Amino acid sequence: MGATRYNDGKLEWSLLEYEALAPLVEVMMYGCKKYKRDDWKKGFPKEKLVDSLLRHAHALADGQELDPENNIHHVGGIMFNAMVYYYQYEKDKKNEKLGLPF
Repeated sequence: MGATRYNDGKLEWSLLEYEALAPLVEVMMYGCKKYKRDDWKKGFPKEKLVDSLLRHAHALADGQELDPENNIHHVGGIMFNAMVYYYQYEKDKKNEKLGLPF
């Protein structure tokens, strides 16, 4: 018999397929070279993130797999923009609770 664990309702990170996240990591590594590490945490207008996400989605829908700028699969651009959008959404919620203007 093992120790007691209370994991109900907690995220099950073991469900992730980490290799499928490779295009996201490639986009982030490319961004580190082009800009600075974690520069994206400074924030973007949400409309710009959605526009970029949709550009990558439309390129895929048109049959273009790789982004001609960096030769990374467009899925990486979609994942990156979705991640940053959600990061900002959560940050905004937290700041709102704290009464911060940013």
